[in-house]
Amino acid sequence: MNEQEVLRDLARLMQQTAVKQAVQERALYRLLALVPPGQAAAVGAGLRADFRQVAEHFSAGIDQPSVERTIALELQTMLRALGQDTAR
Repeated sequence: MNEQEVLRDLARLMQQTAVKQAVQERALYRLLALVPPGQAAAVGAGLRADFRQVAEHFSAGIDQPSVERTIALELQTMLRALGQDTAR
């Protein structure tokens, strides 16, 4: 396998991963929007706890500021889908 084939295979894998992630995100946002208002606070608290764990696991990233921005953006997006205030 030459370098060109390796790069093509890597690009294909990255595209497949991105498509899979996009489909899962859309489904997740749809599901979060269905959470009853009385349960949204508990789900939001659980998401915050989950994201803190993710941040701990990626605390030695190659580009740490980018990792932290991505984690914060994803949490805010999910909380908005829940109808939660994202200022916390």
